[in-house]
Amino acid sequence: MRSPWLLLALPALLLAACGSSSPAAPAGNPAPAPSASTPAQGPFTVTTDHCGKLTHAQRVRFSTNAKSGLLITVTDRSGGARAIPFSVQAQFEHGSVLDGTNTTGVAPALTQGQSERLEMDSPPGAGPGDTCKIIAYTVFQPGSVTPDGTYQVKG
Repeated sequence: MRSPWLLLALPALLLAACGSSSPAAPAGNPAPAPSASTPAQGPFTVTTDHCGKLTHAQRVRFSTNAKSGLLITVTDRSGGARAIPFSVQAQFEHGSVLDGTNTTGVAPALTQGQSERLEMDSPPGAGPGDTCKIIAYTVFQPGSVTPDGTYQVKG
């Protein structure tokens, strides 16, 4: 007859041997720890790549005439196979003065693991020395412009 103590202690012994005392994340639904550019919840990680004056090559690549803007990379970390369309909102500030906000259009849908690099023009009145802050992103139902959720970005 097996000892009931051994059956109760086995999961703890296995966790100790693996070096982890926290339960594993469910398969297919990874839960990365939030970072400065990651919302506490939501399917995407949004990272600032550049804020400020755009080079000629950047303006050509993103088909813009803006002299300054924000370049970001958005990565789908949802764990699902469904493609998710989205838009990103940012603030542009000069010191403590808000120069304005801007939003990307609805970007191409991403599936798990895909990334997209986007450009957002600085709003009128913004200029050299402005800082950029990603404030939120909105996901949409596939094939529509109906919002499915908005996620605040911490940072």
